Amino acid sequence: RYPTGERAPDALWGSVKIYLDLSRQEKGRSYYTKRSDARMQALAEKYPASPYAAQAQLIEGQKYQDTQDWLKAAELYQKLKPGSAGYEEGLLGAGTCYLQHATNLLREKKSDEAKVYLSNAETWLKKALTELDKKSSATLDRDLLARLGSQAFGAKTTLASLYLLNDVNRESEIFPLFEGGELFVFPVVR
Repeated sequence: RYPTGERAPDALWGSVKIYLDLSRQEKGRSYYTKRSDARMQALAEKYPASPYAAQAQLIEGQKYQDTQDWLKAAELYQKLKPGSAGYEEGLLGAGTCYLQHATNLLREKKSDEAKVYLSNAETWLKKALTELDKKSSATLDRDLLARLGSQAFGAKTTLASLYLLNDVNRESEIFPLFEGGELFVFPVVR
């Protein structure tokens, strides 16, 4: 009723969550999925400054990840704007998706094509680590620090997985990733 109201993005986000829950309960019925998609799109278009718009983008990216459409998911994650809620998570998501796509290409013996996506994965994962570190040093909120720390650990372990691939062979770069933190031993997969 009041599309310019202060709480309009909150109401729209609430409807997104309800339709997503109904879709899960009804095993992905297209009726509910279409409604949640339409609400997410409206949220992103009409209220791009809302923190919920970034969450909608993350959910949309996760849907593509679930169907293993790695490149589409990475594209969506990359659209998150710096400073928006979920920006760092989007960087991590993009890097992870590029690594998954590259891994699939390596399984198909398409090493030359995979190199491009391995490079993209490394770029986005390193960018995620930089942004997570920057955001962590700018807050004292314990809950936020825990979430950012978890995401940073995820970025480091994903980057370590990339370095362990036979086609990459950069194991020596793993231990510096974890300097100052706990030491983890990764098995070398050959």
